[in-house]
Amino acid sequence: YSSAETPIVANGSMGKECGEVEANITTDAAVNRDVIVPNVLNRNFRFEIWSQCGLGIFDIPFNMVALLVMVTGWRAWELHMKILHEWRRSGGKSWNRFIKEADHCVRNAIIEEAFNLIRDFICLIPFSVVLVTLYRLPELLITLYSKLSSKPLQSDPIFEVTACDCDFPAVGSPKLYFKLRAKGTADIENNSVSIVKSVSSCLQVVSPNLWPALVNEMGSVVASAAQSSLPLKLIDGQTIGITDFEVGASETLWVKVDTGRVKKSTVVKKLHRLPPDTKLMIQLEGGAITQSGGPIERVVLLRIILSLSEIASIMERET
Repeated sequence: YSSAETPIVANGSMGKECGEVEANITTDAAVNRDVIVPNVLNRNFRFEIWSQCGLGIFDIPFNMVALLVMVTGWRAWELHMKILHEWRRSGGKSWNRFIKEADHCVRNAIIEEAFNLIRDFICLIPFSVVLVTLYRLPELLITLYSKLSSKPLQSDPIFEVTACDCDFPAVGSPKLYFKLRAKGTADIENNSVSIVKSVSSCLQVVSPNLWPALVNEMGSVVASAAQSSLPLKLIDGQTIGITDFEVGASETLWVKVDTGRVKKSTVVKKLHRLPPDTKLMIQLEGGAITQSGGPIERVVLLRIILSLSEIASIMERET
């Protein structure tokens, strides 16, 4: 090559290609630098800083209120369970996802439990008056005990009631008979569902209108005592016939309500004194295996809604 060809190389097509390559390398380096080292002057990055700063300041009073609720201990468990529920609902794995999706729900839970705490502390004033005077204390304790009793399950029953009857002797305890039909799932049709005798069964009676009617007709003490006796604990072979019940064969389940030596005429007479259109939800709870090879679960065995007039007509029968 001669020296005269050198300017041709520098100013020719090869020189242009080299210049383009150098420009591309310079541009890629700038892009890589922006990826590796964030541009602090970027508008979105500055907005994120101010946003997190504002949210941090905004959360300070909520954290103080949450600490107060936790220290007092009265509503601490409820607040803990609500926050845990939101954590699980957000996936339970990423703290960033929990903060982004559930922060407003957590704030609402903190405010709600704080107001409940203040409300409960205010109730200590009338409670102290009742506690000191002692006159209304027995009735209050019975009412509190009934409110703190186990709440009925909300799940769907695994059996459907097709008919019910009652055997009520002239003197003694009534015996209820429920003809059941398993709900149409493959496991139940294959007789893989069974009631577990080792798990205690109970009978729940739910009626928001029954207890005020009992207070008007029989007094608050009787109504509170009746409500506190629920749910009725049942024993297999004595007050419930789990042993005699079998899915697909003997499908009648009996339940005996132990009322002592009460007279049938007295019970029917008192039922007629109550509003006849009052609805009662009778629910039987117990243990069952709902899936083949599955664990024992506490479930709703049956649920039926009857009015007081229907109950009175059933009890008035001879059988």
